[in-house]
Amino acid sequence: MGYGGGNCLGPSVAVTARWPPTSPTSSVQEPLVASGYPTGSPGSIASFPETPVMPWGLRQLEAHVTKFTKLHCFPLLETALFFLMSWSTFLLAEACGFTGVVAVLFCGITQAHYTYNNLSVESRSRTKQLFEVLHFLAENFIFSYMGLALFTFQKHVFSPVFIIGAFVAIFLGRAAHIYPLSFFLNLGRRHKIGWNFQHMMMFSGLRGAMAFALAIRDTASYARQMMFTTTLLIVFFTVWVIGGGTTPMLSWLNIRSV
Repeated sequence: MGYGGGNCLGPSVAVTARWPPTSPTSSVQEPLVASGYPTGSPGSIASFPETPVMPWGLRQLEAHVTKFTKLHCFPLLETALFFLMSWSTFLLAEACGFTGVVAVLFCGITQAHYTYNNLSVESRSRTKQLFEVLHFLAENFIFSYMGLALFTFQKHVFSPVFIIGAFVAIFLGRAAHIYPLSFFLNLGRRHKIGWNFQHMMMFSGLRGAMAFALAIRDTASYARQMMFTTTLLIVFFTVWVIGGGTTPMLSWLNIRSV
């Protein structure tokens, strides 16, 4: 929650697998539109901007509580409140029909900027250690789960056209973010972001646990099974191939690791 890094493009690839919700027993084959998403997704994506509003409001309340009360006198209570408020954001978003994972993402951003700075020194240390442990355990669990899902899932749908299209769309989407944003940032920077660093950021985009977690939530229909299979392949390719090639790429681009 605010201590680990994440790529927003990764979750967004599979966010549409959650929308619109379908019954687990549904066997209807949803048609795919040209973009590769199930029909009905645009209307659901329209509600995406509403998801950050809830965690932002809760975090503002939490930030004011930690700043204007004497909660700092009870470090253990501070840490417990920090954790429970984070968890409640996910539960509340799910209860309201939003995406809990996206809500938690914005929750972490807001907590790191506001609430965390209001904690006492002891609570900061304890909270950081708590979430580091949870992050380590969750990351190991989800990647073990992905390995099992690749071989135990019974309804994989391999569509070469969709898989290739997804890979191309992801890399084009990343390039459309990295290079234009770096250009605009360089306009106001004394130390420019070099082309080698831009190429490295473009290369090192990993799709991981969040995309997988979103895609596996609903695999009832043919379209969602295809989405899940494609997401799983993208995750494994980027983690093993791109992740494994990070060190050679750093050397090839003459970037010294610190």
